[in-house]
Amino acid sequence: MRAMILATHGTRIRLGDLATWLGAAASFAAVGTALWLALRPERLARKNRPELVIEHGEVEPFERAMMVGDQTGEYRLRIGVRNDGATTALRVRVTIERWWSFSGRPKPWLANPIDPVNAEWVGQDVFSGSEAFALDIPSDGRGLCGILTWRHTTQDLVLTVNPRRQEWNPVGGGPFGEQRIELTVSCENAESKRAVLSVTLTAGVPKIDATNTVLQAPMHDVHLSEAPHSDEVENRGLGGLWNEGGK
Repeated sequence: MRAMILATHGTRIRLGDLATWLGAAASFAAVGTALWLALRPERLARKNRPELVIEHGEVEPFERAMMVGDQTGEYRLRIGVRNDGATTALRVRVTIERWWSFSGRPKPWLANPIDPVNAEWVGQDVFSGSEAFALDIPSDGRGLCGILTWRHTTQDLVLTVNPRRQEWNPVGGGPFGEQRIELTVSCENAESKRAVLSVTLTAGVPKIDATNTVLQAPMHDVHLSEAPHSDEVENRGLGGLWNEGGK
């Protein structure tokens, strides 16, 4: 039987070949549609998940001077955790993992002996139990979390991180100079974020004006950094040396 030929504008196409091409195109379209439908729930779930962003700064509300009488008694450093996602971030926690202080020694960084601990959310009742350290953050919302407190009257730099107000001070050489603190921000329905916060502490009295605006802060140069390399870290605990290092 003679093959049927379709002639259009001088182009000759065998109808059998055309049917084959159309069948292949339909198969590709069916596979593409199936893949799109299969991946669509995952894409929608990712789109609708919370997106946590770590905020920091050198002005209110990230740095705050606390008055005792007519003098500044404490100076507090906080970070913000903002939710840029479409849904509420559930039970967000900020965990302080490690803390290094710059010492200027042959190994310039000193590892402070702390355990991983949950930091306090500003405004939460820290004596109410573990729930004080888990905060729901709505879409476009933000929570503030305390990281460091500088006590001018006693010249102490401390982490205040649990319901019993257990505190850690940097070891050796005094608290002044650069501090690096490794943080993990986690929640039940979003990916965790890990960051190293750097802040430099200088001696002197914090200066504020009549409206409690900080004019000269003891904590400055706040930025995200990296963990010191292990070759640069001296691991001196309260009882001597141990083997853990930086990154």
